[in-house]
Amino acid sequence: MQYLKEHISRLYHSNRPFIIFSIIFGLIWILFLLTGRHIIEIFHSRGYFNYLGYAVKSPEHYFDKANFIAARLTIIVSYAFILWHLIWLKKRISLFWVILLFLFTILWLYFSTPAFRIYSYHGFYRIGIAYRIFAGAGVPPTDFMFAGEPMASPWGYPWLIAMLMKIFDVSPYWLAVWVNAIALIIASIFVYRISSLLTKNHRANILSVILAIFAISCFSIQEYYKIGLLFGVPLESRVSATISKFTNLAGHPLGLAFYCLFLYNTIKVFNYPANWKSYFGLIFSISVGGFLYMPFLPAVLGISAFLVLLLLFLMKFAYIQKQYRTVLLFSGSVFFAFLLILPYLLTTIRSGSVEKAVTFFSFYYLGIHLLVILLNIFPVIFVLFFVARKFIIAQKTIPLLIVAISLFTSLGMYSFVHFNGFIEYKFLALFVLTAGIFGGIAFDLFIDKNKLCMITAFILLLSMNWPILYNMKREHYMYNSHPLPYFEKGKYIYSTDSQANEMYDWIRANTGINDVFVDTDYVLPVLTQRQLYIAVDLPDIQSPPGFEYKVADFVVARHGHSNQEYEQRWSVFNSIYQSNKISSFLDFDNYVNKAQSVFIVIRPTNSGVEIDRDFFELVFSSSGEKYFLYKYLTNK
Repeated sequence: MQYLKEHISRLYHSNRPFIIFSIIFGLIWILFLLTGRHIIEIFHSRGYFNYLGYAVKSPEHYFDKANFIAARLTIIVSYAFILWHLIWLKKRISLFWVILLFLFTILWLYFSTPAFRIYSYHGFYRIGIAYRIFAGAGVPPTDFMFAGEPMASPWGYPWLIAMLMKIFDVSPYWLAVWVNAIALIIASIFVYRISSLLTKNHRANILSVILAIFAISCFSIQEYYKIGLLFGVPLESRVSATISKFTNLAGHPLGLAFYCLFLYNTIKVFNYPANWKSYFGLIFSISVGGFLYMPFLPAVLGISAFLVLLLLFLMKFAYIQKQYRTVLLFSGSVFFAFLLILPYLLTTIRSGSVEKAVTFFSFYYLGIHLLVILLNIFPVIFVLFFVARKFIIAQKTIPLLIVAISLFTSLGMYSFVHFNGFIEYKFLALFVLTAGIFGGIAFDLFIDKNKLCMITAFILLLSMNWPILYNMKREHYMYNSHPLPYFEKGKYIYSTDSQANEMYDWIRANTGINDVFVDTDYVLPVLTQRQLYIAVDLPDIQSPPGFEYKVADFVVARHGHSNQEYEQRWSVFNSIYQSNKISSFLDFDNYVNKAQSVFIVIRPTNSGVEIDRDFFELVFSSSGEKYFLYKYLTNK
């Protein structure tokens, strides 16, 4: 008991400034959440906002504004407080406080912006896959946007969400939030550990975590857009702050976490050859990480191959100590991990065979990519090459070599390859992560040079907080600009339209997982866990919320379905909702499996459609007759 008291006392005294700071801010937030809305309602009722010159809006609008301002102030002050202790006071601070800042940043966005949490950028698409698996469609699931066809997309992350849904009575959107939070913690811890294998300087390790995860660029999406206009080229801005990738409803956060685990175990394998746990960790990180987020797998395999070849070369000419046994075991572990994940990879390749336009060694895209890299890590480049390069080059160690290989491999994969949609940015994310590790060490050395360097480092690091602050503003207001037409209850998401819910409830209760629906709204797979004959774009918008792409382009360009097949289904779809030509309905007979049924959904937006009773039977109408469901009569 005495030891426990002494231990707690030591923890308190070593963390007292941060504990007091957290308590103060915590109490302010509690007071704001309890009384802020009431105070704003009083101000609003008495017309104070008119006196201040603001347009008259609802109290909820002003509370949302105050909530957003309070969150940004909390992040800025907390980040400055951490930097002050690291740089000016030169105090040792716990990684816990840094992670706490990271978690506040993403969790505030999730809690305050339910529309963003649900839509995300591809939220309906990812959760649509998860619901298919959860409902019993098996793996790999069929494509819910193009019924009957295999899923031409990695389904590892949605599978994880579906399994968690079977355990917890929680919406998959909330489950994704907690998965992202755990991934953020794991990534932060292993970035710290990787940095600590390069240098034992605690401040450098903390700065590595800050730069790799939280703040590495001075430019936000807004500045990238303006600079892109200046040069007349599109610039990739999605990794201006790595932490922004932890606010997406996708496998990206888990991919980053497992990539950090892969790097850490690779270093441990060559630093401590007798540690068999590292080999297990290596196999686990590659196989599970590749399953949950496949896009990072090429980088992992490329780094592994480059590392083995370089080590064999260096050992042959006696530049480093010979470790042929370790190289063999490492190669075997990577190969075994690849074999474990190969069946999964074959299902995605066989189900997709997606033809992406790939451009290699294009000077046009190389120039764009190099400009993005320069903008993204300019402060790190400045400090690394002009201050700390001699020190880092002098550290001829295996850990440094491995992180450097990670840096240059991901840099090469991003720089010299271009995919449709600029999806090579995924390799840019890995480059930024490892650049941040080196950047933390470089900034630590820069700070110790003189007082001017200390001031410069403080200003630079503080300004690098801007991208995530701007991203928060963009995501918060972009998605909160309209009322959210959905709400969550237990494992499911419902419409705020009660009559629509009547239809969705009927579909879940009276139809099978393999039944097919023809509908003009893309949300049916999420709200009913059923599949669409063909998903179509909503009218007059560039892309449906929760997809961030035109569905028509996605089905063909990314899912690999033929234009002929797409046009055939679109013709049937169009004949039902526009031309009402009975002859087109006969195409269903060549499509519908006799074990399936096809239903036609009639919404208020297409209530004028005339349904031919020779082909369709009315099976459901909502209480207010807003929604109707017709079943196609097959030639049984």
